[in-house]
Amino acid sequence: IITRIYNGQQLASVTRAAMEYALKNPDDTSGIQSAGESNAGSLDAEELSITATEFCECNGSTQTCGDVCAYGEQTFLTVSATYTQSLMIDYPVYGNEVPVTRELTVRTE
Repeated sequence: IITRIYNGQQLASVTRAAMEYALKNPDDTSGIQSAGESNAGSLDAEELSITATEFCECNGSTQTCGDVCAYGEQTFLTVSATYTQSLMIDYPVYGNEVPVTRELTVRTE
């Protein structure tokens, strides 16, 4: 459990770094991945997955970005980071790998 908590904290750092980069360069997927990996600490980069997704809302409902919105379209950016953690023993229900995920969403417009 201690390792999972520590890895969760490391993953939060990865997600923050990736988000900081994504806010300035939302279309640079390899740069977002690299920014997150540079803050991975002891996490194995091979087991790390980082994604950035942009979405839009109109009056609280998700819509295609760029569609007409009488209330003013709001644009959001979500960065997700998942780390596959290997367990010391094989559990019948879980196997020996458990994904740990952190996600951040910010409004960009």
